Amino acid sequence: MTDMAAAGPRVVDSHSHFLPAAAVDLIRRGEHPLARIEERPGSGTWVVAASGLQFPLTPLFYDIEAKLAWMDDRGIDVSLTSIAAPFFMYELAPEDAGALAQAANDAAATLARESGGRLIGVATVPLCAPELAAAELERACGELGLKGVEIGTSFGETMLDDPSLDPFFSAAERLDVPVFLHPYTSMLGLLHVPGFERFFLLNTVGNPLETHLAAARLILGGVFDRHPDLTVQLSHGGGGLPFQLARLDRTYALREQVRELASRPPSEYVDRFLFDTVLYDWEPLEFLIGLVGVERVVFGTDHPFDVADTTGLEVARRLDADEASAVLGANATRAYGL
Repeated sequence: MTDMAAAGPRVVDSHSHFLPAAAVDLIRRGEHPLARIEERPGSGTWVVAASGLQFPLTPLFYDIEAKLAWMDDRGIDVSLTSIAAPFFMYELAPEDAGALAQAANDAAATLARESGGRLIGVATVPLCAPELAAAELERACGELGLKGVEIGTSFGETMLDDPSLDPFFSAAERLDVPVFLHPYTSMLGLLHVPGFERFFLLNTVGNPLETHLAAARLILGGVFDRHPDLTVQLSHGGGGLPFQLARLDRTYALREQVRELASRPPSEYVDRFLFDTVLYDWEPLEFLIGLVGVERVVFGTDHPFDVADTTGLEVARRLDADEASAVLGANATRAYGL
């Protein structure tokens, strides 16, 4: 364990990823349905997902000691670990997606035990089959003791406000577990959209865009009206949502089509969200805290992807002690029931 508890506030990374060792072995054997391995001279081993996402595969994705050492070097006490986005498996048949979700959740529970409780699993579910997703969430957060659930921003052409997903959201609400929303489909949906084909823009622009869109659909599609106790954590600082929230309010006031399902202006749903600190610079993080309140912001890194960000640790230097403690750990501890 680190000595952060004695030296300062408890630090909880609310946005961190892993790959089960069994999944890595499956990819290496060429038997994974949605990903393959490429050995690249000069840059090592890469995972290439069918969605278009590519990333270097380092031991930090699957080796517990390596992950804990990385955390210790940065003073991080606990990481909420969710499966890397290319492996949600929504494209598969429901029974196959369900079986892989079960295996991933079992692996996440093992990760928690073998790390002494420092790597705490966030569940994955077969969102393509909402009833199965609800049942697996019950198992994962009940029997296995996982905390929260990670989902993609859509699956196929089904958006998150689709009423067919209500059984899943009802289960999350009933279990009082946050839903961690992570970009997923932009890698596939924008792959052939002109303008996104170069410069890594599928990630740098596509991912925040996807989060912005999904969050707006949750609000305007009436999901929070149907599930008033639901909590959703948005990755990457909420994408474009915080900066464009006033625009949503303005159009809500002007156009009946925007008011079709949401009973209140969009900004009045901010208290249903958590926003992580993966923004890479203090100034946008300061803006976010000022807009949504210090109690809605949680520290996150997006580790172990190569675009991981530890800028959020700056809150310990820039905010007063109580505010820093809230962002660095207390807010996530409360929300996820740690």
